[in-house]
Amino acid sequence: MALVKCPECGNQVSTAALACPKCGAPIASQDIGIPHATIQQTSKQLKVENDAWKDNPSYLYYFGHFFVGVLFLPLFGFGLLFIIYALLDRNTKVYTLTNKRVMSKAGIISRQIHEVGTKDIRNINVKQGILGRMFGIGTVEIASAGMAGVEVSFVG
Repeated sequence: MALVKCPECGNQVSTAALACPKCGAPIASQDIGIPHATIQQTSKQLKVENDAWKDNPSYLYYFGHFFVGVLFLPLFGFGLLFIIYALLDRNTKVYTLTNKRVMSKAGIISRQIHEVGTKDIRNINVKQGILGRMFGIGTVEIASAGMAGVEVSFVG
């Protein structure tokens, strides 16, 4: 397969590519025989990051917190702490899948962000117990070749 030089970064790019994989610059249309408008449109799509999916854990994942909270509610409102914690934890965990990366954000007071580029993903695991299968909840673990273990987890 023939290679051409990227006009922006000088990287060697296959003639089958519409844009440089390193910098995203469109490859000159005279080099590969594709209309310039098509190349510019594809280049813009490669540079823009769009959310494909964004959500929080399921309320069912926090069923135990809610149950204990209701049980201890008569004890001077002590159970209310369990319920407030569950609601805060659920609403501060955000799982995002875009066209360029997978992200997990968590933390009520401090913030933890884990992300993996979609091109770097090497392994995806789904863990569900018996109740998880019945109610459609579980954990999705995403790993890349760069780390030994799981880098991003979607819990609940």
